[in-house]
Amino acid sequence: MFEKFCCIENADLSRYSTIKIGGRARWLVFPKDEQEVVEIFATANRGGYKSVVLGNGSNVLFDVDFFDGVVVSTRYLCKIEKLDGCRVRVDAGVNLFFLNQKLKSMGLGGMEWSYGIPASFGGLVFMNGGAFGSEIKDVLESVTVFDGEKIFELNSDGMHFSYRNSGLGDLVVLSGVLRLFDDNCEQICKRMNDFLERRKKSQPYDKPSLGSVFKRVLSEPIIYPAKLIDSLGLKGVKIGGVEVSSKHAGFFVNSDNGTAEDYTKLVKLVEEKVFEKYDIKLEKEVVFLSEKR
Repeated sequence: MFEKFCCIENADLSRYSTIKIGGRARWLVFPKDEQEVVEIFATANRGGYKSVVLGNGSNVLFDVDFFDGVVVSTRYLCKIEKLDGCRVRVDAGVNLFFLNQKLKSMGLGGMEWSYGIPASFGGLVFMNGGAFGSEIKDVLESVTVFDGEKIFELNSDGMHFSYRNSGLGDLVVLSGVLRLFDDNCEQICKRMNDFLERRKKSQPYDKPSLGSVFKRVLSEPIIYPAKLIDSLGLKGVKIGGVEVSSKHAGFFVNSDNGTAEDYTKLVKLVEEKVFEKYDIKLEKEVVFLSEKR
């Protein structure tokens, strides 16, 4: 079906996940431009197959043995284009490490807080990702999206951003325009490295994970799931090959050939323990592929 595109059949999804866990997909397809995205979705629809979009695989658990559909990777949508002034258009598949290095070379500041997040730009936009008090919505001017039939642009002022939510629903992020600011390359580099070091000190950078498992509880004051999990003595608790990080209780790491079942069981265990002790129902930040379908 997808012979004309860059495509892998019976693809091992664990190779495309930052936690190195996953089953297989009937097709994993890599569009090279927006038109190919349209054609791939149209082909999948004609064949009656479900399509899901994959960025850097840093926030999705492939919790199915076999996905009988099409995984559309944005990996090759990777252009960065400087527009007028301090505006930059960024494709969805651009890795945030590379994006920050490129912006530094352009002398543009404003995204340094994202340096070290192992995500794609599209994924960051879709979930309104953020860190250290900043969110992508703060510098996002517009986003180009695909609704399954047509491509169009949305101004960020008209989007409904909230914590870890862009309000884009089923829309596919293809690119976005950032409005940044001029700055000295050395100062940009210093901020990038400072943020990276802060991450390395507090997060389990040395082991595969999917980042923060649970969202903050937006109460007054804000409740941080990692603190609740830590208070219950759950750091280091392990099911199969997946464990609650001993460095940061908000991260679950693949320490010994863990499986999706191990991860799922550990999530359930932690949810139950927190609810039992604090009467708080945690909301997952990690997306399960089975739930996306």
